Amino acid sequence: MISGVMPITFQVFWEKRVFKFILVGLWNSFIGLGSFIFLEYFFSGVFQLSIILTLATIISNCQAFFTQRTFVWKSSSPIPLQIVKYFLVSAINFLLNLVLLNLLVIVMRFPADLCQGLIMLVFSFVNYFVLRNWTFKQRDL
Repeated sequence: MISGVMPITFQVFWEKRVFKFILVGLWNSFIGLGSFIFLEYFFSGVFQLSIILTLATIISNCQAFFTQRTFVWKSSSPIPLQIVKYFLVSAINFLLNLVLLNLLVIVMRFPADLCQGLIMLVFSFVNYFVLRNWTFKQRDL
């Protein structure tokens, strides 16, 4: 970098919004994975894995919508449209998560908490672009 200008491919990852997304995402992941591990630890003998994942997802997504909206995207648009978009994306994520988690844990016999953590990491990367370009699209902000 002779000119001191960062290559265009890396500039996207140095935007302030990306850092906010990562920090809020870490918090949301902590809540989501923490809820999952807590529920799995205490209720794995009572509920199926899919019920535990459902409850953890509900807990996580309720607070995640408001932290994303408030701290990352700083949206002032009406909540109803954005919340519908957000929970539609979340529902798709949930269904894919459910399939992957069951495949990895039940069929392939990997540890549930490790698998859920890896799934969340991959989904977080994809979600940044979906949230930026659709749920909280600039024209909605």
